[in-house]
Amino acid sequence: MLAFASWLHGNGALAWCALDQVPHDQRYCAAELVTTLVQNGLHPSTWDSIKAEIATARPSGLDQPTERPTTRPAKQPPTI
Repeated sequence: MLAFASWLHGNGALAWCALDQVPHDQRYCAAELVTTLVQNGLHPSTWDSIKAEIATARPSGLDQPTERPTTRPAKQPPTI
């Protein structure tokens, strides 16, 4: 939650610090989402459109468990 709130308020550095605290041996969808947002340099103002897309693009089998990835992508610092 700290990572998302930090990104949403424009503090990418704090978002990265919060993401570093997420255990690597468990899957956290929210952390994966924020990692993608920060890695791709998306501006927080894009959140409203992303949220709308997620709500309308829900697959029918969403409630079924998915296979967990074995590794998370290596974190790279944001580019300026």
